[in-house]
Amino acid sequence: MNRRIRKKVAKRRIEKAIRGLIDYALEQAQKEEEIKRRLLESYDRYYRERTQRKEELQQPTT
Repeated sequence: MNRRIRKKVAKRRIEKAIRGLIDYALEQAQKEEEIKRRLLESYDRYYRERTQRKEELQQPTT
């Protein structure tokens, strides 16, 4: 009987560990997506500002 109990306890621990790993992986994926989104927003903002400055410099001053 002790053997059965130990097996059940071990199985629960393994299940809990697997759930923890899955949660961790999902959390990391979400963080990665957030980082990608911020990077794209930053680059977009930089590109727009750079383009705007070039246009301002190319306009003749009167």
